[in-house]
Amino acid sequence: MVKKVITGVLLSAAVIAAIIWAPFYVLAAILSLFLCGAAWEFGLLAGGRKLDAVAVAVGSLAVLVISMFFSDQAFAMPMIQAVFVASMLGLTAVLMSPEPVEGAGRRAATVAAGIVYVGVAGALCLRLFRPESGISGSVDTIGKWALLTAAVITWLNDTMAYFGGKLFGRRKMYKVISPNKTWAGSISGMLGSVGGAFLIRFVFDIDYPALQLLGLSILGGMLGQIGDLVESMFKRSAGVKDSGNLLPGHGGMLDRIDAFLFVGPFTWMWLFVWFPVVR
Repeated sequence: MVKKVITGVLLSAAVIAAIIWAPFYVLAAILSLFLCGAAWEFGLLAGGRKLDAVAVAVGSLAVLVISMFFSDQAFAMPMIQAVFVASMLGLTAVLMSPEPVEGAGRRAATVAAGIVYVGVAGALCLRLFRPESGISGSVDTIGKWALLTAAVITWLNDTMAYFGGKLFGRRKMYKVISPNKTWAGSISGMLGSVGGAFLIRFVFDIDYPALQLLGLSILGGMLGQIGDLVESMFKRSAGVKDSGNLLPGHGGMLDRIDAFLFVGPFTWMWLFVWFPVVR
């Protein structure tokens, strides 16, 4: 427990410092490195080989690079092409080493799914803080506010759900996938998401409508919990507790960003496509 808290605090502090002070391409490179590590873990999760993990990581990296260098108006078609090429190369890699052939189909599906699950979702997370969103300017810019909003919706949901479940949890929420999750924890997590989103709005002094922010934080919190359950489903089907062991008390890289892979893209769509914030 102590190790888990210390690791979480240090990791959160490092991420917040990077968001506030790092230039766009430095922060994008750090996030991409983390995402590629998560993609590698996903490639191994379903019993895949190192070649499969490499295919998922390299394919995800290709999609992430597209998102780094193309503007909002120009990235869609290059991303589609990158996903297609990366997926075909990944499937070819499995084809070159199919034995035992009974598991080749599952390995191939894992490679293709991983490029979308980690690569595409991660690329959309990068859209949150591209230079046109203000990341290259002063501390209080739209891009940094958007990224931190997605982060706290994710973090505080997870943190409050953990402690709320420990203190008040009785009724299990989804025992077949995650035996420890409770409805009390889920509700506590939602309160954390809402509180965190409004806290960041206050700190950055962003003039964004409260009702729209409430909708973002509630739906984002729900998606974060779904994202966590989705990764739990993958892990239970693979018979493992964590996706990796890089972070003491927290498992692997995929364990740390499973919810953010759902929340980040949704936040980008909400703030810059559906209910745009004034830049």
